[in-house]
Parts: sequence; C-alpha cells; structure tokens
Amino acid sequence: MDSKFETLKAYLKDLSSNAIALSSGVDSTLLTKVASMVLPNDKVVAVTFQTPGIGKEDIEDAKNFCKSIRIKHVIEEFNLLNDEEFVKNREDRCLQCKRNMYRSLRLIADSFGIKYIADGSIVEDIQVERPARKAQSEYSVVTPLADCGFDKKSVRELAQKLGLPNAYKPAFSCFISRIPYGYKITRQKIERVKAAEKILMSSGFFNARVVDYETTAVIELPGKFKKKLEKNKAFESLIEELKSTGYLIIDINNFE
Repeated sequence: MDSKFETLKAYLKDLSSNAIALSSGVDSTLLTKVASMVLPNDKVVAVTFQTPGIGKEDIEDAKNFCKSIRIKHVIEEFNLLNDEEFVKNREDRCLQCKRNMYRSLRLIADSFGIKYIADGSIVEDIQVERPARKAQSEYSVVTPLADCGFDKKSVRELAQKLGLPNAYKPAFSCFISRIPYGYKITRQKIERVKAAEKILMSSGFFNARVVDYETTAVIELPGKFKKKLEKNKAFESLIEELKSTGYLIIDINNFE
C-alpha cells in the first residue's frame, strides 16, 4: 500500500495541475485528497456536476469535503434533461453524458489555467469496455488511480488510512441508470426512484435498486435480502409506502 501511495503522489506531482471530476464517491474523493497533499492549492480544482442523476446530499458531501481540505470547488449545473436526444434513452446515453461532462471539465480547467483533467477511474473501470473509456480518450482525461494500480480494495484501505469519511461508502450508480433503455427519461421518474430507494434504505435495505418501468417498480435485491424483505413484519405496509411514490405495481426480483 505504501508503495502505491508514493507512486500516486509522484504521479500527481508530475502532472503539476489538475481539474478533477469529483463525485461524493470514495475513488474521486481519494484522488482529490492526495492531489491536495502534493500540489499547491491553486493547482487543484475539484468539479462536481450537479445532475438529476445524483442526490442533493452527495453535492453537500463534496462541498464540505473540499472546504475541509481548502481547495477550489466548482459545482457545475449539468442538466441533460433539456437534451431531446439524451432523454430518448438510447444505449449510448452514458457516452453522451460523459462526453458532455469531460467537455465541460476541460473548459473549467482552461478557465483556471489548469493543464490536466482527471477522474477517479480505478483498475476495475479500465478492465472492461465502458462508455467512459471512449470519452476519456477523446478528451485526454488522465486516470491516476488506475494508472498507479489502485483497485477498489486498495482505494478503500488508503482512504481509511487518510481518514476519509466515505472510505467504506457503498458504490453507487447514477439514478438515470434505473430507467431501462428505450423508456423516456424524465425528472418525475428520477425523483420517484430516489423516493422509493430512500424508503428502502430507511428500512435497512441499502443494496436495493429500483428500476422504473413506468407504472411498475422492479425492486432488485440480492436473494438473501429478498427473503429478509418478505419476512419483514411490515412487508405489506412497506409495499404500500413504495406505491405512494407513484407506482401501481411493486415487483421484487433477485439479482446477483
């Protein structure tokens, strides 16, 4: 771990200046933290994209973190719901989003005189073909964590060592991913997914995903949690509470 940490610090120092795409996830938080340790404050800018696909609490977490380490933080309004092509929800939606995000990140970096743009991609992210990879290549996005051999396990270990509050925060995917391809993306759908997942989390089901099929919510849970839900004494009232978010049918599925 110590050798990876030293390699990462040297890597970031060599870059001389960085604009980092910062979510409230542990990967980009760790990258931002280490960059702030080795570069002058005016050479690190964190950029958080405020989109319908993330929660307000995530924006606040990112804001508070940047304040704690005293670096510049830009919150960029990023509403793709105004894009008629994007809301059609084709299979390239993530690529469209990443292209727009990195284009904006590059412009912000230029406005601050920052040479490089970076994100928190890790080894697992570059081992599979993902839309982000193509967009990263198009906009010359550097991936320091992945390049220095950091996987999720080593990211969490170093984050804990550095005292980051989200070291073991569960991985999270954008709420827009809860709307299957081909179904139009709307703010109403995103908000009811958020509301339904909040209900499930408050009942102790932190790994639940709500997939929005118009009037039907498919609740994806690992098998053992599905059994836990069905045995819950408040099962029926929980289902009714989920329906109160706007769904007519609640379908509980297993997933691995």
